[in-house]
Amino acid sequence: MSFVSLRKTLLLFSVCFCLRIWAQDPVGVLEGLISDPSGATVSLAEIKVSNPHTGFSTTQRSAS
Repeated sequence: MSFVSLRKTLLLFSVCFCLRIWAQDPVGVLEGLISDPSGATVSLAEIKVSNPHTGFSTTQRSAS
């Protein structure tokens, strides 16, 4: 393999690796309206989000 081919291969690998890193976003947002059966909004509702594949779970309270 020539030096130019090796250099191109390393550059391509570096670009692909960087794109893979940027694809991993640890931040997410959930938006919605929490209401009771009559349609009234529920303030300070407890919300639990879990991922059974990773075992991650978190609980938060709604803002209003």
